[in-house]
Amino acid sequence: MRKLALLIVLSLAALVTVAGATTMPLFPTSSDPAVGVSVDIRPASTSPVQPLRRGAREVPYLCSAVIRKAGSADTRLKPLTVYPGQPETRTTTIGGMTVKLVANISADGSQAQTSVTVHRGDRLLTNQSASVWLQPGEPANPIQPLR
Repeated sequence: MRKLALLIVLSLAALVTVAGATTMPLFPTSSDPAVGVSVDIRPASTSPVQPLRRGAREVPYLCSAVIRKAGSADTRLKPLTVYPGQPETRTTTIGGMTVKLVANISADGSQAQTSVTVHRGDRLLTNQSASVWLQPGEPANPIQPLR
């Protein structure tokens, strides 16, 4: 009985030693500073005058992103021009980081989806995805009866 108890204690001690040597730390450390992302989608034109030949589905949107890195100035990415039903993607390298911006406006112009992924080499720093419903606007030039 004593030998069995001793064998169990030694086995548990060996298991704890091996497990302790092969586990990852509870809070992994990183030399990369924290990265924040902000995305903005808006109609490319806010002019009240719209050409008659252009329908609601042909109005482009601008999708822009700002990358915020701790300890440095914000970096604004060049805006993407996105037409409803035609997703757009742009990959940019900034300060050793690779930033991929993907934007899509639904074909009927009612919803927008964005995704921003930031890598440094093979390491993923952040990934942000969003889906928003776009508020339908009033006609830019409502037809008024002649008086």
